Amino acid sequence: MIAICVDFEIDPTNLDAFLSIIQKNALESVANEVGCHQFDILQDPQNPTKIFLYELYDDAAAFNLHKQSSHYLEFN
Repeated sequence: MIAICVDFEIDPTNLDAFLSIIQKNALESVANEVGCHQFDILQDPQNPTKIFLYELYDDAAAFNLHKQSSHYLEFN
């Protein structure tokens, strides 16, 4: 199992759009990717523009498949 951790600081004018697309990415990843076990989106309550992602995959191959999915490509 591998964990992927990503930090973002989003321009406030783009925050709503970012949250919408990352939530779609997370939901579709967990629902449709056998190798994706968890995809958490955490938002700093003191600074809502700071976003932290925590993702769990079976292995590097599962994460590579994730990076080829349509929802990831739309996000990326």
